[in-house]
Amino acid sequence: MKNKLAFILILLCTASIAGISQETKIYPEKTVYYKTGINNELVYVNEENYQKELTFFIHSETHISLNFYIGEYRYTYFFDYHYSDDNGADGEIQYWKSEANEALLILDPNKISLYSFKDNWAIVYHIKE
Repeated sequence: MKNKLAFILILLCTASIAGISQETKIYPEKTVYYKTGINNELVYVNEENYQKELTFFIHSETHISLNFYIGEYRYTYFFDYHYSDDNGADGEIQYWKSEANEALLILDPNKISLYSFKDNWAIVYHIKE
């Protein structure tokens, strides 16, 4: 009986999360990869046109789950802290932090930048206009 009750509670929690989340797929025009070089500066690695999609699952105004690809490998990062900066004519820039993945996500009107401090790489997705 306890196992059935636990299963039902998990199912209800999952359904409620799925009900409030909003999924957004973004198809970048160009993806640029960087790795940390000798002097801890980001060094260009390569560039791909029409890279695979990014998928955002926005659970609320304070949480984002992001699925992305590096080559053929898929990653999922969860961001739970953000602040915004109004950049005048260019629009708002949002900064999202992930403590668990030691990563930073920057949402700009024209591009999406993802920095991994733990693994020493960065990806910049240039968005189609």
